[in-house]
Amino acid sequence: MQPQMLKMKNQKINSHNKQWEKVYVVCGDPLLSRLFIQGIQEDLNTPSKRTFDKGDSPKSIVNALKAFVMFDTPDMVVIYDPSAEQMRTIESFLDAEVMTASALVIATLGDLPDGRSKFIQKAEKQKRVFFMSPIEYKDTKSLKSHLLEWAEDAQVSFDKDAINWILSNAPACVGKIKSPSGKKDCEVYDLQSIENELEKIKVINSLGNYKICVADLEKYVRFDYYIDIWSFINVAISNGSNAGDALKMIQIIANSQGTQAALILLASQIEFLLCIKSLQNRNIQKAEAIAEFMSMDSYLGRYLLPDWTEINEIPTLPKPNAWRIRKAIESPIPSTERLSLLYQSVLSAIRDLRSGLDERIVLPYLALCLGGHNSYITPLKQ
Repeated sequence: MQPQMLKMKNQKINSHNKQWEKVYVVCGDPLLSRLFIQGIQEDLNTPSKRTFDKGDSPKSIVNALKAFVMFDTPDMVVIYDPSAEQMRTIESFLDAEVMTASALVIATLGDLPDGRSKFIQKAEKQKRVFFMSPIEYKDTKSLKSHLLEWAEDAQVSFDKDAINWILSNAPACVGKIKSPSGKKDCEVYDLQSIENELEKIKVINSLGNYKICVADLEKYVRFDYYIDIWSFINVAISNGSNAGDALKMIQIIANSQGTQAALILLASQIEFLLCIKSLQNRNIQKAEAIAEFMSMDSYLGRYLLPDWTEINEIPTLPKPNAWRIRKAIESPIPSTERLSLLYQSVLSAIRDLRSGLDERIVLPYLALCLGGHNSYITPLKQ
């Protein structure tokens, strides 16, 4: 009796492990994650895909996982950014029942899954977590390899200067990467944006079947210059700024964001730097400590209801992004006096633009003020 029970127990364990072979937790770079999911689907003979997100009921997901198979290839179930309740329900299901779906894919695009979840812990133990590592900004060697691979798949040919142009102008965004202490925010290449723009080149190439050159890229490709925003900020706030550089940066950002949006962005960043500088003046230097002081945690729960009892159901607001603070304090921040003058200058420029003053007057004048040559305390158009 006892050996038979042991045999049955081993069969259950083997069956359970077999189920985990159909589970994929995909995370990391959004574009690479989508390509990986597409590869899973192709490897499974291209089953139909049933898609869920955190708003769907756990019961509907379980029903999809154990649905009656109507076609030769069972459906593939993909859940984007699942909730904790969904994860608990799926974990219980895998322990107790048989999954008929071709595969279960848990996708957290652009992020890492919650490591506190028992489901994720089991998935890691079974080696079913697949992290699509983004390409860190400035890692041009890896980006070049990715571009050449894309070009081969797309049957597009670039000349040498064209590849270098893309490497120099490729946009970036904030992404999450793995580190020994967990996950951290950093600058990574925005592969999705890059490929979306390069798709235009495929059409051009199909018409003439020739090597894409820099002139083609400059004419058709419009990258969103996220990284240049930081260069823009650095040029604007540095003491003794070159007015020509400041104007050039304003025009670059204005082309992708719009003129007023670019200046509002600059004003917002200067206000952010003013907060950081005031904390630094109080000898609060570390990014994590600055984030703690800049959060709203200490202010929540202090408001009273009409019966004089505290309001305790105010949602906790997130702290400022620690990566953004680290980026801001990489270089010395100007004095609060200079930041205040810059802030007033940008606000005056925004008011002039909204009053109808031509940007060909406003932007060069603002650039001179950013360079310390003029004062823009009040708007030009009264």
